Parts: sequence; C-alpha cells; structure tokens
Amino acid sequence: KANLAKSELLASMSHDLRTPLNSIVGFSEMMREKVYGPVGEVHYQEYVELIHESGKYLISLVNDILDLARVEAGSMAVSITPQPVDHSVADSLQFITQDAMKRNISVTNSTVDQALPEVLADDVRLKQVLLNLLSNALKYNRENGSITVAAEVTGEDMLRLSITDTGNGISAEDQLDLFKPFNRLGAEGTDIEGTGIGLTVTRELVDLMNGKMGLHSVVGEGSTFWFELPLA
Repeated sequence: KANLAKSELLASMSHDLRTPLNSIVGFSEMMREKVYGPVGEVHYQEYVELIHESGKYLISLVNDILDLARVEAGSMAVSITPQPVDHSVADSLQFITQDAMKRNISVTNSTVDQALPEVLADDVRLKQVLLNLLSNALKYNRENGSITVAAEVTGEDMLRLSITDTGNGISAEDQLDLFKPFNRLGAEGTDIEGTGIGLTVTRELVDLMNGKMGLHSVVGEGSTFWFELPLA
C-alpha cells in the first residue's frame, strides 16, 4: 500500500513539476540565445512574465508539499494569539485584486463595515487559509463573476469567515473527495493550474487552530467555503 501511494504521488507530481520547469528552461534558453535579437527587444517581455509565473507556481507547489508533510508528520508549529480578522482579510485580498481585475471579477469585502471581534489564531496561517480560499474562488470562477467575503459570529463563541464565488459549483458526489490530497476532481483535464493539495492543507491548518471548515455548493451557481475560529 505504501509503494502504491508513493507511485500515485509521483504520477500526480511529475506533470505539475515538469510543465513550469519546461517553461522556465525553454524561455530562458531562447533569451540566452537571443533568438529575437538583443534581450531588450519587446518580444522577450512575454517570456519574462511566463518565467516569473512559472517560478511562482513552483514555489507555491513546493510550499504546499512541505506544509502537507509537516502536518502529517505532526511537526507543523502554530502560535495562537488574538488576531484582528479585518486586517487579515484586507491583507489577503491584496494578493488577488490585480488578477481579479484582469478577468473582470468583482471582489466584495463585506467585513469592512463590521466591528468584528478578534479570533484566536496563528497570524501567518490565518492569512494562508484566507489566501488559499480566495485564490480558489478566483481560479475556478467565471469571467465577469464575483467573489464575496463575509463574516459572522456563530452561537458557539466562534467567528465564521465565508468566501463565496460564482463558479461552476461542486456536485455532492465530488464534495466527498474534495479534501483528499492530489484529487482535482477532473480539473486536471483543463488549463487551470493546481495540484489538489491546497484544500487539504487549508483544512489541516484550520484544525490546528482549533477551528472547523465546510462548504455549501450548488452546481451551476457557485460555492461558499467557510471556516470558523474561536473568539479571543
């Protein structure tokens, strides 16, 4: 069983590693050989962007793998302190704003006008959870769609943060496998980048911060991913 799991892991990872590496090596070689003349030529700007995006994707991939390994080995350390949720949300939204504008996807932060209480969480991991969910809401959304971030205090002394998108939604059957690592639920046949690790790591991080996570999704309408953390 261990050998089978290892083989499945390598099969899943080989494509995700090879594709961006090929881009980095291929486009950098074209620049080195000055295929279109001096490197300052406008033709190379696109190559620089592709090399940069491939590098960012590889870093994200490696970070997810390392985080998953740390969590499963029980060596992921978290520092639980009171955290202002509104600041964490605002900081995380900055990372997706530009890409959302490119696809004409509106982003609404309904927590701005709320006087939200602090939660007990790890500052870095809280922002990682938010960014993972926001990135997915953007990645699997439709053009001209929307993303909404909301918050509410539940009756269990917990604060719930929810992120809603207007993507294709997830069927009840696929939701059963959603948090299994390396399971992309058919997205591997599309041009959407990903490894199927992000949501697994996200849920594990929420668990480490004594919270819980869930979702509500309707096929053809979109999805809402939510997580709750204890009030400070």
